[in-house]
Amino acid sequence: MRPVILCGGSGDRLWPLPQPKQFQKMVSHNTMFKDTLLR
Repeated sequence: MRPVILCGGSGDRLWPLPQPKQFQKMVSHNTMFKDTLLR
C-alpha cells in the first residue's frame, strides 16, 4: 500500500507570492507540504 498526498491548486488568493501556498513557509519553518509528509 502506498499513501498518496494530494497537494494541488494555484493558490490564487495569495497572488503576490511566487509559489502556491502549499509550498510557502507560512506557519512553521517547513512548507505545509513538508509538514504533511512529516506527520
